[in-house]
Amino acid sequence: MKKIIIDTDIGDDIDDAFALLAALADDDFEILGITTVFKNTAERTKIVKRILKLAGREGVPVFSGHDEPVNGYIPKWDYENTEPDGKIRIHHYRDDMASERADEGSAEDFILSAAEKYPGEVTLIALGPLTNIAAAIKKDPKKFLLLKEARVMCGQFAGTYPEWNVRVDPEAADIFFTCGLKITSVGLDVTTKCKLYKEQTDALGKLSSPALDLVKQMMNVWIESNNGDGKPQRYPTMHDPLCVLCVSDGDICGFEEVKVAVTLEEGRRGYTETREDGSPVAVAKSINADKFYEKFFEAMKKISV
Repeated sequence: MKKIIIDTDIGDDIDDAFALLAALADDDFEILGITTVFKNTAERTKIVKRILKLAGREGVPVFSGHDEPVNGYIPKWDYENTEPDGKIRIHHYRDDMASERADEGSAEDFILSAAEKYPGEVTLIALGPLTNIAAAIKKDPKKFLLLKEARVMCGQFAGTYPEWNVRVDPEAADIFFTCGLKITSVGLDVTTKCKLYKEQTDALGKLSSPALDLVKQMMNVWIESNNGDGKPQRYPTMHDPLCVLCVSDGDICGFEEVKVAVTLEEGRRGYTETREDGSPVAVAKSINADKFYEKFFEAMKKISV
């Protein structure tokens, strides 16, 4: 079995939640734990805990990580609300999740302890901003390198615009890409080809389980929030499930090793560029979209049993 840790900013877009279901459905994964990152990790952790409970996987530990990026700046959008403590309310968080509790300990300590306990065996799957990962690297870079590899959803390697997970914490991404660990990255170059159109959402509507039903409710909130009022039609994009599914099936995407560097200067801040002074990263360059949908629905059918 593959020992994995998932680091996620679940609760804004809907793809993290589907990625979690895909991981839970994979019998070849031993999920050692899940860490949450960005803006309000306490609420993100409660979302993860509720999905795990509904899926019958309450034994998987979940650790709240860092709310703030390395430089401390958190962007806030007009549609976002704040909680009484001043933190941003996570879009898919619900008050009936308030009773869920994080496991004791920090995200970076959990990552480092797992790396030390299982040297060369643990795959870190990072689906959000890389803040927790950078914290672990800064705390103990040698111990961090005891991980087997990192599989990440981040970057846009054609160099035309910055991808969100890098854009909101480019310093963390720079620390990560230069740490020396084996890295495989699935970026916007390929993930944007994995959308859930009406055909796919109708197919999901025919599947049911407590965990999947909650995630479908979250998806419907996302769809309603991102469409209407004259907005162009937007469809849920499965960035993060593609990253998870590629860990199990290396044939969904075609990968090429390139040298990647994160730009920190204003003007192109947050860009992931391929250049000679970068670090080696296996980057997804092509995708078999039909195979993605096949594997995605295999996972969703399995989680609905």
